[in-house]
This record gives sequence, C-alpha cells and structure tokens, in this order.
Amino acid sequence: MNGEIVWDHFKELQGEFPNVTLAFENDRFYVRGKIQFRAQYQDRELVDEAYMIEIELPTNYPNAPPNARELEGRVPYTFHTFPDGTLCLGAPLAVKMTFSKDSTLLGFVKTLLIPYLYSFSYAATNEELPYGELDHGAKGILNFYKELFRVDSEECCIDFLYILASQKYRGHLLCPCNSGNILRKCHGPMLLELQKYQTQREFGIEFIDCVEFIKKNRRKV
Repeated sequence: MNGEIVWDHFKELQGEFPNVTLAFENDRFYVRGKIQFRAQYQDRELVDEAYMIEIELPTNYPNAPPNARELEGRVPYTFHTFPDGTLCLGAPLAVKMTFSKDSTLLGFVKTLLIPYLYSFSYAATNEELPYGELDHGAKGILNFYKELFRVDSEECCIDFLYILASQKYRGHLLCPCNSGNILRKCHGPMLLELQKYQTQREFGIEFIDCVEFIKKNRRKV
C-alpha cells in the first residue's frame, strides 16, 4: 500500500469531513470519525445526519474498496451487515464497480457509504427503504446478476458465473442467455469487462454459493 496515496486521499476526505482522523495499526490504515451528511433520494424525505464511522483500508488499496463499520451501535446487525460488523454496501461486484469510478476515500464515502447511511436513516423513520429492499447472501447476488445481465433465469446467471470462475470463455459458442447469438456477439464483451473487477477466485466463491442456494431451494419444493 502506498502511504503517500493514502495520505493524499485522507486529506481530500478531511477537507469535506473535518472530524476524521487517520491511524496506522496492525499493518492497516484506518480512518475514524464523524461523517455528517445531508442526502435526499428523488422526492423522498431529506436526511440530515451524522454517524461515527471506521473505514478500514485493504492492503491493496486503492485497487480494492475499503470496509466500513458504524461505531456507536446505531446500525443493528440485522440491517445489511456482515458477521464481522462491517457494513454490507451492496453486492461485492457492484461495490467494486462503483468504487472503480472514483477510487478515493472521498469517492467511497460519497458513492457507497453515505447512500447506505441515508438508506438506514430513512428506513428508521419511514419503515421502508428508499431504494427498495435488497436480498442478502446468494439470493441478493443472483438478483444483482439477473439485473446486470438483464435476464430472468438464475440458471443463466450460474452459467455466466461459471465462465467467469473457470475463465473458460469461448466466444464462438452460443451465449447462455438463449438469444441464439454466439457469446462474443452477445454477453461476451460484458463478461470480459467484469474480469477487471474481481478475481477468478472471487467469482468462484460466488458461483459455489449461488449453486448451493439454488440446490437448497429446490430441495424445499
């Protein structure tokens, strides 16, 4: 991790959120402090809030997005959080794709963290999420891929994930979406683009989780 890049990104963040500090602990950089924001989605209620947040930078930052935790216990573990207390800001690939557009601390806070905190604050007073409810785990990942690939079939998403996880891209074969087109003239370019955001192993984990989810649901029927 380049400490100079981290410092430059931190100073940019501090310029808009002055109540944050930077620390280096156990070979990791951490940003901690109050994130104060005003946000509104479409014509919904304006939220003016502040949360005490910890942002943990991965060792390969800024090539990968940070993780965030809420430090005062206001966000319950039942609200889109992982077992280790980090906030679930979206499907893993969606988070990586969003972060890639502005791979800075300020970009992370504005495009990923604040929308999450706004969503929680809005739901706390309105008993609904402003962007709609998102599913957790493998079901949420499958729904994300169905929307991304613009398909209705979970099995089709599994086929795409297999290609990404195995790296067995064959552009001359028929596309799994059943369009009748070969892969390179259909979803192929998108699959090649997605390989920039996640490793083969990360796609493999999603593939296995989604296959197990589908198998488990079929056993229930």
